[in-house]
Amino acid sequence: MLVVSFVACSHRQPPQVAPLPVCAGEIATDRSALAAAPVAYMKASAGTSPTLVRETIYQTYAARPEAVVRKIMAPAYHAKIVDGDYTLSELIAIENRIANPRVRIPGFTGVGTSLFLNRVKVGFTDTASVCAGVAAITSMGVPRAAIIPEVWGVMRLLSAPEERPAATRRSPCPCLHT
Repeated sequence: MLVVSFVACSHRQPPQVAPLPVCAGEIATDRSALAAAPVAYMKASAGTSPTLVRETIYQTYAARPEAVVRKIMAPAYHAKIVDGDYTLSELIAIENRIANPRVRIPGFTGVGTSLFLNRVKVGFTDTASVCAGVAAITSMGVPRAAIIPEVWGVMRLLSAPEERPAATRRSPCPCLHT
């Protein structure tokens, strides 16, 4: 079972996302209905009721010593129970397989697990490399449904704060300190 809770910040602008090409055999899925928090992802298991899951989540987080955790998870008793396709262990295993490939992944930039989407996000340098990159990943035995391809562009390391773009030098959002 995987529990995800989000606190939105109105001070940050959403990142610009490049449109992805439609690769052969692709099926688009819209999970925007899961925007409200908290959400509990649970793989189908016999005999576990949503009520029991909610009670377990609530009791687990209500006993935490951190006030911020208790505050964020207070509505957990009313959590949405969503059928999750993958456990956290499975997502991490997929992420590790992609991060340490045995084949070349064209345009590969990076990889990370999205707890909210119950998927692994894979970054590519440009839209031209997405389909070939996804094909390479699935050839390694990774289920296509487990990954979300995105265009992240070319990554580069910045060694000194003055080399960072102005947007990353700003102080953290004030709403995170309340």
